[in-house]
Amino acid sequence: MVHVSFINKIGAALSFFFLLQTCLVLYKMSSSSVPSWHDLFLHAVRSCADFTRPVSSGHEEEITAKFLGYLADTIKQVDHVYIISLHDCVTRLPPGMLDRASCVIGAVLDACAPKVFVQGEHSHALKVTFTHAVIIQLAQDANHQHIAVIEDDIVLIPRYQDDTITGFSSLLNSNLWSFIRVGFRPYFLQEAGAKPCPKQCRCEFRKEFGENLCEVRSPGCDLRSSDFYILSARFFEEFKDRLLDINEVDEKRVVDMYPMRSLGSQWLLLPQASFQRQLDIPVDYQIGIGALYVKKCAGPRPVPNSVSADLFDNLDIRIKSNRLGQTHA
Repeated sequence: MVHVSFINKIGAALSFFFLLQTCLVLYKMSSSSVPSWHDLFLHAVRSCADFTRPVSSGHEEEITAKFLGYLADTIKQVDHVYIISLHDCVTRLPPGMLDRASCVIGAVLDACAPKVFVQGEHSHALKVTFTHAVIIQLAQDANHQHIAVIEDDIVLIPRYQDDTITGFSSLLNSNLWSFIRVGFRPYFLQEAGAKPCPKQCRCEFRKEFGENLCEVRSPGCDLRSSDFYILSARFFEEFKDRLLDINEVDEKRVVDMYPMRSLGSQWLLLPQASFQRQLDIPVDYQIGIGALYVKKCAGPRPVPNSVSADLFDNLDIRIKSNRLGQTHA
């Protein structure tokens, strides 16, 4: 009887041990498993057809009118350019860039997006958000190190005399950045323009990267707009996760709200060159808010002349010259 009792105790101990091991394995699987939306998202991307098209080549004068020398030089250096349009991209690029550019058709992706990602009060914004997430997935599949994302209907206004931005190449090939933003909207200034610049929104020029690149080091600044940005591969996964995490409230997944502001080490191209034509405020007002941001938040003082110069000089001429490049836009 003692022998049988001893065996029973050993059996019970082993059963408990194996049960404990199973629980530990299940816990590790649950804590390290991919998010619940991951497979749903990938299936939608893989099964969606014809949502990318080649970008067309245009005449030199229309390309120069829209992507002025310094901006063309900037996007030529990134691994791939994704242009977002609802139906068909009208933006033209130089012939040498066509093999590194894609037109992403928003209407097709809208139809492919699972409802769980795009439903609710912010449905339109979430459809745009879903498109940005798909672009990041394409970039990951292609193993790109950095990408430019451009909305097809942006307004680009001439800012610089030079055809290059000093320091851009050095910054692009460093690990010191998450975003480089050509367009941005300092939303926090629209209702609090008289208040001091919030600490998390302060932007610092660094001599090694020239006089037109300014770093917003801290996360959390309410800088909106996703019309023209460059994203580093080091943040592809983190940014995509924030766009798609259906466990968050919808508002916190909208691309240019919490997801973009969650990353630090963002660099702004100053003075701002990219603006949104379709927005609740006109381009002139966007330019004014951008100028106010430089005045309140950029430093150290004095800021470079190319940044502090009157941003309204020849504004009518700038907009008219830009429209030359928008005759097909």
